[in-house]
Amino acid sequence: MSTPVYIRATIASAGLDLLHATRLKVACSLLMAEKVDAALADWPHPGAGVLVTSLDTPWGVSAAAEAQAGGVRVLALSRDASGNGQLRHGATVREIFEHLLALLVDAPQADPDALAAGTLVERLVREPGVVSLLRQGDIRVAVDAGAGDLYPAHGLDPARLLRASVDGGWDVATVARAEFDAARDAYGDATGLEAFVWRAAVASTAPVGAVTSLRPMALSGWPALDACAVPAHWLLPLACMMRAPWQASALAQACDLPIDEITRIMAAVQHSGLRDNARSTRDARVHTPVKRSTDGVLRRLARRFGMHFGGARD
Repeated sequence: MSTPVYIRATIASAGLDLLHATRLKVACSLLMAEKVDAALADWPHPGAGVLVTSLDTPWGVSAAAEAQAGGVRVLALSRDASGNGQLRHGATVREIFEHLLALLVDAPQADPDALAAGTLVERLVREPGVVSLLRQGDIRVAVDAGAGDLYPAHGLDPARLLRASVDGGWDVATVARAEFDAARDAYGDATGLEAFVWRAAVASTAPVGAVTSLRPMALSGWPALDACAVPAHWLLPLACMMRAPWQASALAQACDLPIDEITRIMAAVQHSGLRDNARSTRDARVHTPVKRSTDGVLRRLARRFGMHFGGARD
């Protein structure tokens, strides 16, 4: 492990008791001597690089699963510590400090080529009056994200574009809208970007793009798709997010779906522009039991599709 030149890091915590929270705070202060400026935050935090959590609490276990799904490094404390990236309950300040330093200093650095290899929606330039010209091999498409329009090249098989959209390797150039209009004949008729993102999400087992925020997510409106085009088991989580912001792990548990499936849905919500950023997260569903009196509609919807909601069958 080499000494860092200077590192800024946000370390989030979840499920820690007062003793371990205090030791974590002291450990973070010791990191300053190693040129690591560590800021503490509660989980979830969109800028967190490391999560310190207790696997002895339900909230800690839920937070660990969500962090790992989002690519956030995890330092877990447990009474049944396996030694594989875990510390025993009662870990000392020095033990926490040493493990945090190793996680922060030895973390792989971002690869510019990897960043450039995002999916179609990740490579879009979302500025008013700017059109993104994207190419992957012989597949060409233009997107005016500000206007919500997508223009496939003439003769491009729609199914092929949907499949390719979730892969990397997209080269992108940008032109002003007026310049694009002058060369408009090279592309076919426009289709709605929002509807395209949802069709791509349904057609693929991979997310349409990364979920870039770990904050609870709410849905601002129903996707621009026919109800029959949406997988039946997606209806319940979408209805939940219409009512309130949800953490991915809590939503997966409430709807009895795998976390990977919830990640696909949330990626579609984010990249289709349907994430409700204005709604407050103070009422977000994290790990609080759902009240039957306020969510009877969701329970009836769940029963309609042979599912259960809130962890118990009606």
